[in-house]
Amino acid sequence: MPSKIYSTNDADWDNVVKIHKYDFYALRMYVHHDAKKIKGDAKLFHIYDQGYSLAVPLIIQKVPHKFLYSNESTFDAISPYGYPGILFKSEAINKEKDFRTALSKLIEVLKNNNICCALIRLHTFLNSNTQILNEFGHINFKGETVWIDLKKS
Repeated sequence: MPSKIYSTNDADWDNVVKIHKYDFYALRMYVHHDAKKIKGDAKLFHIYDQGYSLAVPLIIQKVPHKFLYSNESTFDAISPYGYPGILFKSEAINKEKDFRTALSKLIEVLKNNNICCALIRLHTFLNSNTQILNEFGHINFKGETVWIDLKKS
């Protein structure tokens, strides 16, 4: 299963995001500016195969040496400020199977890049089904979200 990691100097980042349902929090320039504020490195992790695509924008930061048990560089990952969520689309009838496969591959890619943990802020409307995500980590719910249609008077 192929994967690619985009940096903010790669214009294909936004092309990958735009094949999904997304919010502006996942766009390249937004993540770039947020990463600059916290002195991190903006990346888009893209896991794909025939029929499905998963994309997760993350800011990568080096874990301070005083917190490590070895001399190997280790990193953590955090969503940019806001709620970019996990972008996923699948052509399959069994979308859940594809989602589990893509999440497993994402974890493998993170590990291969010495990323020890990831805090991913979910998007209220794009990631409303969290049952599968519970299989891959811990979900911490924080309050309720109110949605207002600003197009109406």
